[in-house]
Amino acid sequence: MPSPRTQAPRGELLRQLGFFSSTALVISNMIGAGIFATTGIMAGDLGSGKLILACWAVGAVFADPNVDLVLCTLLAPGNADFAEFGELMRRLRNSHAKPVVVVIYGGDARQRWTAGLEGASIPVFPTTRAAVRAVALMAEATE
Repeated sequence: MPSPRTQAPRGELLRQLGFFSSTALVISNMIGAGIFATTGIMAGDLGSGKLILACWAVGAVFADPNVDLVLCTLLAPGNADFAEFGELMRRLRNSHAKPVVVVIYGGDARQRWTAGLEGASIPVFPTTRAAVRAVALMAEATE
């Protein structure tokens, strides 16, 4: 129980944090520091605020316990260079144990990104319609 408020001597702070307040403060500082440190590392690697937000969003979707399957639809412009794409998708799939289906639209980068997923047990489809139909057939077969 916090001690009653008293006037601190000049130049000193009041010491009124209890056990629970102190614990909450330490936990929030650790989480906040982790978020800022991770974002800084991501900024160095990705170089784009939009990519950082996209990665956080994808991670949130994978971590959500109410999500049973992840369908990623990506646009791969011809000059897109994302060599780590396959490794990122493998890591996300393995760490969250959720089925992943990927749709990649685009030209030359589409072939590179698809090749990066070889052997990852992640099916790649040319259109969203084809992916959704395949997932629907899978769901029907398991019922």
